[in-house]
Amino acid sequence: MGQSLSVKSTLGACVLLLSSFTATSAPLAPIVELGVGVQYGFVGTQIHLPLQSPDFTVFGAFGVNLKEPTSDVDSFLAGGIGAHYYLDKHHALTGYLGVLKISEEIHYNWDNPPPNYLGETEYKRHVGASLGYKYYWSGYQKSGFNFGVSYNQYKDDGYPAASIGYRAAF
Repeated sequence: MGQSLSVKSTLGACVLLLSSFTATSAPLAPIVELGVGVQYGFVGTQIHLPLQSPDFTVFGAFGVNLKEPTSDVDSFLAGGIGAHYYLDKHHALTGYLGVLKISEEIHYNWDNPPPNYLGETEYKRHVGASLGYKYYWSGYQKSGFNFGVSYNQYKDDGYPAASIGYRAAF
């Protein structure tokens, strides 16, 4: 129950944060990116809300971890919030706070006869921060592909990662 509450709290916070920017960005259209990478929630989407500055957007990321999806939401649902600062039409610095890793811990029940040793599987989300860079082939204001690199840090570990996405600018 604690993990499910965590998922609901995280998604609720993302929706609240993003909706708080709609009043200042009403004349500007949202931007959607689909991609694979940490800042996309593993395999997922980023929904960008432009602010009054054309050089800055905030986004919510929602995705799934396809490593070992099960019927347990805690095993695959991921997301977070972030921002892009555009240096020019092709280059952006990125920041992201959210789920960086989903790990599983299997609890064995040695009282059961073989092969029924397995007990419960517990999934743990590792939340942290990610800083990165993205290159937009067509420019960030147009639809097109992008490639990114980031360094991701959570409590126990850090790692570099790459991402690839497609931006649909309306």
